[in-house]
Amino acid sequence: MISISYQTYLNKVHGGWIGKCIGGTIGALMENNKELMDFTLDNVFPEEIPPNDDLDLQLLWLQVLEKKGSRITSKDLAEAWMRYCWYPFNEYGYFVKNYRLGILPPLSGTFNNHFFKNSMGCPIRSEIWGFICPATPELASEYAYKDGALDHDLLSIYAEQFLAVIESQAFILGDMEQLIEFGLKQIPKDNELYRCIQFVIQEFQEGLGWKKTRRRMLNHFSSPDASYSVQNIGLTVLALLYGKGDFTETMLIAVNSGYDTDCTAATAGAILGQLLGADRIPAIWLDKMGTEYVIGIDVTRRSLLIEDLAIDTCAAGLSLMRDGLLNIEITEIPDHVKASLPEPEAISPYEIEIKYEGLPSIGYAENTLVTVSLHNRTKQEQSGILQVQSAKHLKASLTKVEIIVPANSSIHFPISFEISKDATFIPQKNMIDLYWMTQGGEEVVAETCFGLTGASRVKVIGPFWDTFDTHEHSDNPYLNRMPEGRYHFNNFINVDKAYMDETFHSWESEEGIHVNFHEDKLPLNELFGHQGQSCVYLFHNLLVPTEREASLLIGNNDAFKCWLNGELVCEAKEHTMWMPYNHRTSVKLRAGTNLLILKIIRTDSQFEFSYGFQGDSAGYQGSFSHFQETTKNHWFVDLASLV
Repeated sequence: MISISYQTYLNKVHGGWIGKCIGGTIGALMENNKELMDFTLDNVFPEEIPPNDDLDLQLLWLQVLEKKGSRITSKDLAEAWMRYCWYPFNEYGYFVKNYRLGILPPLSGTFNNHFFKNSMGCPIRSEIWGFICPATPELASEYAYKDGALDHDLLSIYAEQFLAVIESQAFILGDMEQLIEFGLKQIPKDNELYRCIQFVIQEFQEGLGWKKTRRRMLNHFSSPDASYSVQNIGLTVLALLYGKGDFTETMLIAVNSGYDTDCTAATAGAILGQLLGADRIPAIWLDKMGTEYVIGIDVTRRSLLIEDLAIDTCAAGLSLMRDGLLNIEITEIPDHVKASLPEPEAISPYEIEIKYEGLPSIGYAENTLVTVSLHNRTKQEQSGILQVQSAKHLKASLTKVEIIVPANSSIHFPISFEISKDATFIPQKNMIDLYWMTQGGEEVVAETCFGLTGASRVKVIGPFWDTFDTHEHSDNPYLNRMPEGRYHFNNFINVDKAYMDETFHSWESEEGIHVNFHEDKLPLNELFGHQGQSCVYLFHNLLVPTEREASLLIGNNDAFKCWLNGELVCEAKEHTMWMPYNHRTSVKLRAGTNLLILKIIRTDSQFEFSYGFQGDSAGYQGSFSHFQETTKNHWFVDLASLV
């Protein structure tokens, strides 16, 4: 077995955390700037060190390890997040919403998270896994998956695994190009992330300058979303290669390349800082950074010294060595240095596992199927009862069933759910509890709970379109004769034209269809087979338990109008790229029924539209509660749709 001394281990971890802090600090102020910049060592450091999510959540993961031991699960990480982290931003906010609705990892990272599922929120959390798993990349990758699955899809998870594997292997491999090639093996070759990294490597090996490589890489792999993981991992690799081991050059390339700069610079700084070790990071950077970091969530460490964080991280790594999980021996450990994690928790002999056979949601007059697996890890057959307790609006295909699970085996069976026929509304949140009990019901041997989020029940009226341009003509200029030009091949649409009575007094009697929308982004293109320009009206009766101030967030790619309780609250006349925050409008939701009406336009071939309401604290009552303008920007989960 290979070995490194404890002092070498600590020096590299310390250097990695210093580099992480430096990069996050210098990249924070120009985060999401997409331009090529020209910062120098003289002006790149801010006057004040800010907190950074790149580090905050890794401090939380270390805390989870210190409480739970090395055998942590995605659920352990999720529960800690819900208790200690207030972040409502982007993919973080969608994870929190999903988890509050009972949607567990990995679906918590993908369901309803169309835009941010492949962003940088999890690749920036890789260091803790690499640092506690020296020379054990397969374990670092396993931890990274458990982490990334909370709030991301596979592309970003691959990015986190790529970085975690590099940071694990960097304890025994000192060549940057070889490390990147090693990490690249973690990513499937048919993947956009793989192709982007390989492109940067080839450009570097062919001798192109870093600015030209940056431009060419962005030509092939960039997104308007500044947080998109592919371009940002590409920029990180670019900085690491073209920096050629020079800390200053690497940091400045990372920052000046733009986009998600606190992420790219922090990751590049961590990897190079780890390779160099704390004792080889240039003194000018150490002087500017200082010796402490800043925390922005409810995590308490024994000190804010970066060196103490490194010592604590190494103590976690020593715990994994104690547990027999590492491929390396750490030697020459001082007598006062001890493993810090508790012994791993025993694997439960009995477990209930849930698999959604489709989306984790349910709509009116629909069935949702779930496969339940019961695992018996003992050497004896286990007989008993499975009891299903559903939310009152749900009806399950079974509520109690006798079971026999053979020794060291599992059984699987389906349970279907439907909305009760007498339900007058469908809540967003519908929880189901499962209990595996002994035959007499006197003991619960395993239990779990999960959720089915209620689909929005919406009436759709339309589609409507024009055969002539109503912006220019009040009457059809080609009535009873052959049209001219593009009139042969195009229809027309006008957001300012009323295609139905826009007092909406009689909308309930108008012809339309009732649709269950399972996610915020509406699959309107699937409702109608017609092509081209179009207008639809949506009517959504929302039931709100208490009066509240809220933010209505609308994502659109085209023109729209929005009315709430009879008032026009938001409109746009534009053709743009869809993202869920294109428009944010402050509204007041009244207790009881609220009627939301949307007029949505399609001027080409695709509807892309979403809406949702924010303004919740997600139950957060921690030390950052006074920042209500940010902590109360979570998605509501207590709304309902009238049937």
